[in-house]
Amino acid sequence: METTICFQNDKILVLAGKYNGKQLSVKSFKTFELSEGSIINGVITDNFSIRQVLSKIKSDKTLFCKNVRIIIDSSLIYIKQAVFPLVSDSKMNIFVENEFVGIDSKNSEMIFDYSVLSQEGGKKVSVACFAMEKSLAKSFIDIFAEEGIKLSAIDVSTNCVIKYTVGIPMLKGK
Repeated sequence: METTICFQNDKILVLAGKYNGKQLSVKSFKTFELSEGSIINGVITDNFSIRQVLSKIKSDKTLFCKNVRIIIDSSLIYIKQAVFPLVSDSKMNIFVENEFVGIDSKNSEMIFDYSVLSQEGGKKVSVACFAMEKSLAKSFIDIFAEEGIKLSAIDVSTNCVIKYTVGIPMLKGK
């Protein structure tokens, strides 16, 4: 079982369940309203409000599992689509990082990731490239650590939509 926590500006969505590659099983789902301004464009501005909700989630045995993933939605996360040669993960990371050379960022320390969208002819892949400032991710990591919750993954909302559509057989290849 896994707990997925999605942060939006006005609420936090929580889903507990599991996915085995073919089937999604939802154990529990709950929405927690946030006080206005607690999160603005994916940036935590009110630690107290967020910690209160995390405490409620942690105490709810139907929602909280040891494997916790979060989803962040923010226009501060850079997204590009690119086509690269089919290479190893470490080389792919270099290609992705190079896609964002020259982005105007307050903080030069960035985190990069990618998601393969499709394979084109066996030698190339279409990839969704992602970049975000480390400080954005760190604010979430820190607040979870304060609550004694270890994160297994941080994802961005766009990538979750990609994973969702890839997992629907009717949308295969679309």
